[in-house]
Amino acid sequence: MQLVEAAGNETYLHLAAGDDRLVARVGEHVRPAVGGRLGLDVARSDVYVFDADSGAALAAGLDG
Repeated sequence: MQLVEAAGNETYLHLAAGDDRLVARVGEHVRPAVGGRLGLDVARSDVYVFDADSGAALAAGLDG
């Protein structure tokens, strides 16, 4: 966990997974500690992929 951003009824978690960087949007009740570890189960249909440089959407919902 690199950064936890509380944003009203949502929380954005900035995560590292090996060399990859991820941002997870979760409910306001999830507030893990920076530097801690977190296990996530994510449905493929809820995954959105963006280009890190441009911010352009590359994929939405990875089912199929």
